[in-house]
Amino acid sequence: RGGLTSTDRWRAACSNVEMPSNSEIVRHALGLENEEVPEELLPERPGQRDEPAMPGVTEECGKRWPGEGCPGISDFEVCQRGVDDGTMTPEHRCCAELEREVQCMSQDCFAQHVGFLIRGDVRGGISSTERWRAACSNVEMPSNSEIVRHALRLAHGELPE
Repeated sequence: RGGLTSTDRWRAACSNVEMPSNSEIVRHALGLENEEVPEELLPERPGQRDEPAMPGVTEECGKRWPGEGCPGISDFEVCQRGVDDGTMTPEHRCCAELEREVQCMSQDCFAQHVGFLIRGDVRGGISSTERWRAACSNVEMPSNSEIVRHALRLAHGELPE
C-alpha cells in the first residue's frame, strides 16, 4: 500500500502522462496480469484513469500546478534531503525555486498543492512543511491551518467553513 501513495503523487504531478491504474500496477507486481486483484491489496483510494488527475483541486490551481503553468523545484529529492538533514539554508537554489513556485501559484493554489500531496499523511506532511518553512525562512508560505484545510477537503470531500 505504501508505494501506491507515491504512485498517486507521480500521477498527479505528471498529469500529462497516462499511467496504469493502481490495480494494474498491483496486478503486475504480483504476477497476476490476467487475474483479479484481491480488494485488500488495493489502496484505500484507488486511482482510476477516468477520475480527474487531481480530484478536488480547483481548475484555476490545476492550471498553475508545478510543471504545468508554474515552475517547480527541479530536483525535489535532493532538496528534501537538505531540508530533512538541516543543511538547507535560505540562500540555497531550492529555496529560490520554492519562492518562484509559491509566487507563481499564489498562496491559495500552493496550499491546495501541498494539501493534495499530503492528503494521505497530514501529520507527516505538515512536519515536512514545517522543515521547509524553517529551511527557507525567506519564503512566505500559507499557514499550516490553510494547508490542512485543503488536505482534509481533498481527502474527505467538502468540509464546513
